Amino acid sequence: VTSLPKELEPIMSLMSGSGAAMEKCDGVVLCTDHPSIKAIGASEIARLGRPLVIDPSGILPAAVIDSVAALEYVSVGYSVSKGKKT
Repeated sequence: VTSLPKELEPIMSLMSGSGAAMEKCDGVVLCTDHPSIKAIGASEIARLGRPLVIDPSGILPAAVIDSVAALEYVSVGYSVSKGKKT
């Protein structure tokens, strides 16, 4: 996607990548298994304000989930809530 429809411009922004997009968010919903989403790392998740990850399909690797100190992670049949971001 290189541009938004005019009616979405007031409420949405395009970002250069997942890290930039996550920087100003409290949480994310992972809805695709695109390689760029599978490559999200702990440092990008740590940028989240809350951080909350809703991952219905379990796309995020367990090693990433385990390596984030403060995280609320929800997937179908599995959830983790640990630490609080200060």
